[in-house]
Amino acid sequence: MKFLEHKAKEIFARYGIPVPRGVLASRPEDIVDPPLPCMVKAQVLVGGRGKAGGIRPAETLDEARRVAGQILGMDIHGYRVKQVYLEERLNIAKELYLSLAIDRSAREPVLMATAMGGMDVEDVPREELFMEHVPAMVGLQPYVVRSLQASLSLDKEIGDQVAAIARHAYDLFRKEDAELVEINPLVVTGNGRVVAGDAKLVIDDNAEYRHPEYANLDQDRTPLEQEAHEKGIVFIQLDGDIGVIANGAGLTMATLDALNLKGGRGGVFLDLGGTDDPEKVKQAFELLIKAHPSAHVFYGQVGDGGSDHAFWGPPEVNPSPRPSYAVTESCPGSDLTGEAAAAQTSPPSTAWTVWLPFPAPTSTRLAPASALFSRSRSSAILPPLAALPTFPPKSPPSISTSSTRTAASDLMSHSLSAI
Repeated sequence: MKFLEHKAKEIFARYGIPVPRGVLASRPEDIVDPPLPCMVKAQVLVGGRGKAGGIRPAETLDEARRVAGQILGMDIHGYRVKQVYLEERLNIAKELYLSLAIDRSAREPVLMATAMGGMDVEDVPREELFMEHVPAMVGLQPYVVRSLQASLSLDKEIGDQVAAIARHAYDLFRKEDAELVEINPLVVTGNGRVVAGDAKLVIDDNAEYRHPEYANLDQDRTPLEQEAHEKGIVFIQLDGDIGVIANGAGLTMATLDALNLKGGRGGVFLDLGGTDDPEKVKQAFELLIKAHPSAHVFYGQVGDGGSDHAFWGPPEVNPSPRPSYAVTESCPGSDLTGEAAAAQTSPPSTAWTVWLPFPAPTSTRLAPASALFSRSRSSAILPPLAALPTFPPKSPPSISTSSTRTAASDLMSHSLSAI
């Protein structure tokens, strides 16, 4: 869950982090008593507002209304501005940076700070950046805070305020189940106050049930992404034409990488989250169809079961109720589906599927393979990954004697190497 600046600052203030005074408005005429002089800020869930013209100064009430009218309705990196936040203008003497985030490699929160605030932290030289992991079982210890103060080379009075804000930020980070708490810039004013000039807050979606008060917040989701979220499905729309459905985010990302290497472009990232519930899978396909009715479909699942070999054929010809690795490609331009497609002597133009067991004992998987051949004369044994066609495929590959174990191993190795 991402938070707009005004909402993040409301939460910051609740945890004792100083923030400037401000008012929220959706229309220029709603602005009655802004803290003048002020900064009029576009409220969108994306960075780069200032460079896009979404943050402007105003001296008077009339100017504030005029500037707000210019910003409202703007398109900032694909997001339309629906609200503006009019915030008191700060007398900036120095800009710092402070954040808490999850270091997934270390599996711990990491505290970061620098005296080079007001710029992208990625652009800060590593030697200028304070970084310290904060073990969850120990918390933010006083020696870490002292190291933070020393690294910023601040006067004691200013340093003490920064230290207090760091402690409050960590308290917020833990209690709100946050993935990111970022203050950039953390402003030191001319009169010695330390204030959060900006605020970014991201809370883990998996903790949403513990924070029902945030359930109705505006998120940067498309209507389909919102529908999927309500159904408990991870669904992200991309700019390609191949919809990818897989069981596990790692497998989904590996599949997208493998498709990219083969010339394909992912149009939908859809993670089933480890479920094998048929209803959930049905909902996933319905969402994907709504996203791109003429798109190709790539479905992958690693698990138990399947036939001895991998086959191309209509998607309804399932050799096992639980395929190990199923790949389905929908090809637009034909009305043939199901048994009608399976009965064709030529490759089906509507869809083809490949089932890849991983791994599969040879002696116990021949019967389902025979059943598949008996139902579809258009099926063919899958060649190794290197021989797979680029996307979108024009026809199934030629028959090969390659075993599924080899093909599945090649596919998984290729996907893992792509990561």
